[in-house]
Amino acid sequence: SSIGDAGVTTVMDAVRGGGAPMLEWLTLASNGITDASALAIADAMRAGATPHLESLSLEVNDIGTDGAVAIADAVRSGSTPRLAKLFIGCNKVGEPGALAFAAALRSGSVPRLQAFDIELN
Repeated sequence: SSIGDAGVTTVMDAVRGGGAPMLEWLTLASNGITDASALAIADAMRAGATPHLESLSLEVNDIGTDGAVAIADAVRSGSTPRLAKLFIGCNKVGEPGALAFAAALRSGSVPRLQAFDIELN
């Protein structure tokens, strides 16, 4: 079973509220999450709640273009300067999502990024 959007949204509300100020790894792979969860994650990132985040794993879900663009925009905002691993493969990000991630990478906001997986989208 998976935690789904309701579970992720609840967890991200706690993170955004300061519940995990030293969070380094966030792994939500294979949880059946959609754009709703991606938007909640992006909101927490943009709010400055994840400054220590080093790894974000969202692969094998149902995240579409809107969610992918939101995550990419949050990355581009510079709120996760320690991000080294970003996995969003096996979703439905489409070309607009890929272009948003390309813009985030070009921005220089993730200088420590070592691994980026966007396969099978």
